[in-house]
Amino acid sequence: MKRIFIFTDTHGNAESIKALLPTIKKLNPDYIFSAGDLIGIGPSHNEVLNIVKTLPNFYSVKGNHEAYYLDGYKNPSAALEEKHHDWIRNTMDPKHNDFLKSLPFVKYFHIEGYTIALTHYARRNERFITIETEKTYEKLCETFKDIDADIIIFGHDHYGSVVFGDKNFINIGTLGCTNLNVGFAKAALLTLDNHTLKLEEIKVPYDVTNEINKLDMFDVPDKDLIKRIFIKK
Repeated sequence: MKRIFIFTDTHGNAESIKALLPTIKKLNPDYIFSAGDLIGIGPSHNEVLNIVKTLPNFYSVKGNHEAYYLDGYKNPSAALEEKHHDWIRNTMDPKHNDFLKSLPFVKYFHIEGYTIALTHYARRNERFITIETEKTYEKLCETFKDIDADIIIFGHDHYGSVVFGDKNFINIGTLGCTNLNVGFAKAALLTLDNHTLKLEEIKVPYDVTNEINKLDMFDVPDKDLIKRIFIKK
């Protein structure tokens, strides 16, 4: 039996990941997976990276926000966030650069008889594709047609979706964008045992006030939009 602790789309919200630490310690999972976008939107990219780099058996992949930081604005929508990502680039501690550069877009694991793909989202022509709004099994198979795995763990779509079948698609929804998780940090525990799987949702109450205050303290670009849409109480 192996247990995998999963979260995604932390988006620079350090309070959300700190809220999960006691649960991670108590569960003592075999693996900890992040499906990307550790940085971007929230004000605490350095603190989030400091935390995850201390987690045992931690694996992450490159999300679109890590790609913006490392590679520039290849996706058309990124141009709308250029000022925000210039701020991230100017305030990122250089000690994190090697870690961020090491993140792949897709990482494969072979655990308890399953092939697992950890990714942020599907990509075509070196770009993340548009999020699929119709989350049926057939649509997800088409979206992730280039990934050959029994279990595909992904993020990017903050609303999340979990669909099981011959292939199993797991997106537990955003951890750090509190407009969808008001008052709690969201994660999940995936247990694999003898060719069976079980997914348990985890919700930990916490106060996001400190992150909201830091948006003002650091004068984060687009802070009013972030407070109104992404990070709120």
